[in-house]
Order: sequence, then structure tokens, then C-alpha cells
Amino acid sequence: MLVALPAAGIELGQAAGAQWQFEGLFQGDHTAFAGDSEQLDDDSELRRAELVLKGARGRWDWVAGYDLASRNDKWLDLNLRLRLGTADQGPGNGQLRVGQFKHFNSLEELTSSRHNDFIAKAMATSTFAIGRRLGTGIAWSSGPWWLGGSWFGRELASNGGRGSGYSLRAAWAPMRADGRIVHLAVSGMDRDSDGDSARLRARTGFEPASVPRLVDTGTVLDADRIRSLGLEAAWVAGPVKLQGEYLDSTIRRVHTGEVSGLDPAIGTGGDFHADGWYLSGLWNLGGGSWAYRDGVVSTRPREDASGLWQLAARIEGLDLDDGNIDGGHARVLTVGSNWYWRSHVRVSLNHVRADLRRPDRIQQSPSAWVARLQLHW
Repeated sequence: MLVALPAAGIELGQAAGAQWQFEGLFQGDHTAFAGDSEQLDDDSELRRAELVLKGARGRWDWVAGYDLASRNDKWLDLNLRLRLGTADQGPGNGQLRVGQFKHFNSLEELTSSRHNDFIAKAMATSTFAIGRRLGTGIAWSSGPWWLGGSWFGRELASNGGRGSGYSLRAAWAPMRADGRIVHLAVSGMDRDSDGDSARLRARTGFEPASVPRLVDTGTVLDADRIRSLGLEAAWVAGPVKLQGEYLDSTIRRVHTGEVSGLDPAIGTGGDFHADGWYLSGLWNLGGGSWAYRDGVVSTRPREDASGLWQLAARIEGLDLDDGNIDGGHARVLTVGSNWYWRSHVRVSLNHVRADLRRPDRIQQSPSAWVARLQLHW
């Protein structure tokens, strides 16, 4: 029995008893800084150039993706999945996955980058979520419930993430029909540190690689494990969506006291605690709503010639100050718009304004206009 793949992508037909599909995603960005941004330069870059090959046969499907524009020369999803339950129920009921994939933490991180509401992910997501790692995961959905757990190791990328661990996520959607969605979820992650050290940092709403991490703990020494907790909520009523997350992370350290030769700002001490959050709102002009699947809310582009227009706003915070570590804290406001032409083209414009405070720096309030052109097939 052959299982139909999603409509997006180029159908390659059947071979060796399987159905094959090819997808591509290109994102080009331009960032123009203003305000208190004298040390930040305007930047243009090809943010993503993803090529993905998918296949399916019976209960099995597989995917292999690579990002040609990645800063770390990395593989994307590279995994094999077995659908559990009856074959005609599809992937939403049960699945066992082996390989590299996104593990179960953060609603925004689990959402495809082509459907993220803003050009840059929220600081909390980019700082605390782990994204793709090699591992094994199992998930099951029944009625309003979705449950998932995974074990993971390293990331298939040069300078990619390291440290084995596990993730757990439970989502509950008591309403998910007729243009109305209520989503609540909790997630937890525990992982080993890489070389008994850890570092948390963020670009505070700006994507270009040329932009330094404006809040940064530096290298936290004697770090044993990193534990994170995430809380999620989303509400959809017709063309309106509200979404928010709170993420909390603790770096467990194995030694206390002073060690000769270490910078006291980043040396040994008690456990380090950091947290972050965001709240966003979107409005689909002219109607239209969102899709909900496997505990994730995503944009549903309209297939008419006029496309889908969205207005969006997000406020967020990140705090990396704790004990003798002064990583700084930030508040960022982003407003913007998106235009989707069917499933193939997206044009986005964001205005980002940040308020940054670190004890070792003068207060900064950089702002920027950020534009993105996205092509997908």
C-alpha cells in the first residue's frame, strides 16, 4: 500500500515500490540597522538553501535534507520513520523515528522554518531549544492528546550541538476544529554538557551571522548537565492567533569555590539559572486560519491568486544574569507583516527594537528593518 506524501514539493513518481518527492527552500535576508546601532553593520545573506528528498512505502517513510547555505555545513532531517497503528490513520497517531530530527521541546522550534511567524526565532527558543540531533523518538496522539519522548546525541553539523540527553513533551488541544484551536503543552529536556562547559547566548532578534551575540554568559565552567522546562500556549479564533512560551534552563555545576587561574565572572560557583519568554499575536487579513497537527500550530497558505496577508507583533524577554555570571538581559519588540503567495512564495518585513543591559557594557537599544524573500517548492 502506497501512502500519499504532502502536496508541497515536486512529485518524482514511483521507484522500487516507493513514492518519491523533492523539496527546496530558499530564504534571502537583508538587515538595515538604525538607532543605537553604530557597531552593527547592515547585512545581506542567503539564510537557507535547503534541498530535501522524501520517500514513502507502506508504513515507512524517510527524509534526507541538507542546507547548502548553512553557517555550519549541516544536514537537516535525516531519518527513517515507522507509522504505528493502522496504516490508513496516517502519521498523526503513532510514530517511531530513528536518525536526525527535531526533538520534543518548544512549539516555535518544532514549527517548520518556512512557517515561523517572524524572520528571527524568539530569543528564548534560539537560546534554550536544541533543534535537530541524532537519536530515537516515539510519539503518540489520541483525541486531544499528543505525547512524545526521545533520546538524542550529537548534531550532524560542523560545530554542531553535542551532549547526549532526552526530551519529553505533552500537548493537549481540547479544541481544534472549525477555525478554533486551543493548545497547551509542557516539555522537559535533560542533557549532558559538552566538555564540562556550557554557554548561553542570543543575537536578540537579529539573524545575520555578522551580528554578535549581544547577551552572552561566556563559557560556564564545571557544567555537568543542562536541564530545561518549557510551557506553551496557543489560541486561534478564525483569523486571529495568540501564542506564547516560557522556557527555563538550569546549568548544574559540579564544583563550588574558587579555582586558581579562572576568570571569576565565568568560573566555578553554584548552579546557573536562566529563563526567557515571548508572547505574539497574528491576524490574517481577509480571513483564513491555521492548521494543527502533531501538537504544532502552523500557517495554512491560501491557494488563490491574491495570497495570504498577515500582520504580526511579538514582545519577548531573556535573562542570562544569575549569581556571579552577568550574561545580561534583553527585551525585544518586533512588528511585521507576511505575504504568502500560495505555498511557494513568502515575503516578510519585520521591524525589531531591542533594549539590552549588561553590567560590563553601556545600555544599548539597537533597532533594524529586516526583509526576507522565501521560495519553496
